[in-house]
Amino acid sequence: MKLRLVFVLVLVGLIQRYVKAVDLPNHYYSRVVKNARDPLLSNRCLDRHTKIMYRDGFTSMNEDGKCEMIYCDLERYKLSVKGCNRVSLNYDMHQYCFIIKGEYNQPYPYCCDQVIHKGR
Repeated sequence: MKLRLVFVLVLVGLIQRYVKAVDLPNHYYSRVVKNARDPLLSNRCLDRHTKIMYRDGFTSMNEDGKCEMIYCDLERYKLSVKGCNRVSLNYDMHQYCFIIKGEYNQPYPYCCDQVIHKGR
């Protein structure tokens, strides 16, 4: 048992030394929706693009394959959205990188996919 634990710790150390996360362009995004006041409910923000209402404060979503965090600011009637796109690797990248899929039942940013570079 002790030997197995030592082996696992050494293996984790090697992985951390040679593997690092890579940020891809267009992987993360953000947008602001101004004038997001719901005309019917003054205590909610309305995203006019998606027609979804939000309560004041933070909301984390991962519906329809989206992993997002939305902040409804009722004082300014503004929605701030941060999210991440699904990731895929082209043929050339497969020899240098791999994908760790996000935990889709977790809040943003833990539901985001990560691209890991295989280091030398």
